[in-house]
Amino acid sequence: AELLAKQYNYAKAIKKIDKLLKTDPENEDWLGLKVKYTRQKSKLVAYTGEVRHVFFHQLIVDPSITFGNQNSEAEWAANNSVMTTLDEFNKMLPQLYKNGYVLVYFDQLYDVEKDKNGEVKLTKKTLMLPEGKKPLIISQDDVNFYQKTTLKWGGYGQKFVLDENGDVKVLYIDDKGKESVGDYDLVPALDTFLDEHPDFSYQGAKAYVGLTGYDGVLGYRVNIDQKDSETYAADCEAVKQIADAMKKDGWQFASHSYSHGHMSTQTVAEIKEDAKWWEEQVANLVGKTNVYLFPYGDWGQYDQSTAEAKMKVLQKAGFVFMNGVGAYDYSKEYEQYFFMDRCNLDGQCMYNRKELLSQYFDVDSVWDKRRPDVGLSY
Repeated sequence: AELLAKQYNYAKAIKKIDKLLKTDPENEDWLGLKVKYTRQKSKLVAYTGEVRHVFFHQLIVDPSITFGNQNSEAEWAANNSVMTTLDEFNKMLPQLYKNGYVLVYFDQLYDVEKDKNGEVKLTKKTLMLPEGKKPLIISQDDVNFYQKTTLKWGGYGQKFVLDENGDVKVLYIDDKGKESVGDYDLVPALDTFLDEHPDFSYQGAKAYVGLTGYDGVLGYRVNIDQKDSETYAADCEAVKQIADAMKKDGWQFASHSYSHGHMSTQTVAEIKEDAKWWEEQVANLVGKTNVYLFPYGDWGQYDQSTAEAKMKVLQKAGFVFMNGVGAYDYSKEYEQYFFMDRCNLDGQCMYNRKELLSQYFDVDSVWDKRRPDVGLSY
């Protein structure tokens, strides 16, 4: 009940207390909690402002490796521009929390219904928050631990694992080959922060974990062209177990496409095939989702002649909440889907849009000084 109340779910918290009171109607402690939660619930107000959405890629654990001599300057620039370091992420969270942000999911903002013809209808919900709190959606792209990222560049986590307590953590291998299991990427790092600050989450919301499929899932090579691998069956089972543990813990998954291609240059048939591959090789392991994160933020806007047809393919595949990329907040409700841009909290955005990001955190206090001076300017 206390956890539910800290996450602003006062109705469920009160139900828990009512259940206890049936066993001891005069318990002063429980009666006091019911009064407290009822009072807190009465102070909630309907939020009418904008909903923000920010996103990350895989987090750099050790910049001295990623930007080390084993990589070229071009590789430094590629990592420096679109990645965020673990240290930066851990410094952002307390500032987002202090600035009044609260994590939410799309299904807490909208009801999604289908009529007898399968047509989707979106109904906006009323989000009740304490005065001064602001909803924030967080997503992470490419949570696949690509072989190129983990093996070639170095300095990143290797894969998700379950620790001895059944908690989802990340395996990290340093430049000397030493293995460690801990908070080496966004999911476990955010989990740890939420353990200490449960009121950073609205009714248990965490973040969307965006997955492709062409090079496996969650660090395991479970794409179909690896089916002859000796570890294929065990890897598939590991992904299922980890995904189940994540969903039970409140995490939600999103499609980041199967192949991570540009939607503008793909044909309608290719988009359809890509959605099928994601369904058969990713959703079969982690479950279905109605959230789609466009690779490169490309939703077909560069080829308007086919953009609508491609969007309909994704709608038919079950996606309702479509997400692009844009530092400036933009969202629009359509008849059968909702579109929202996401602000990239990476090296380039922090370097070039410091003032814009001040609504979230102070860039100077977050910036990782181990970053090189390449790949940052637009």
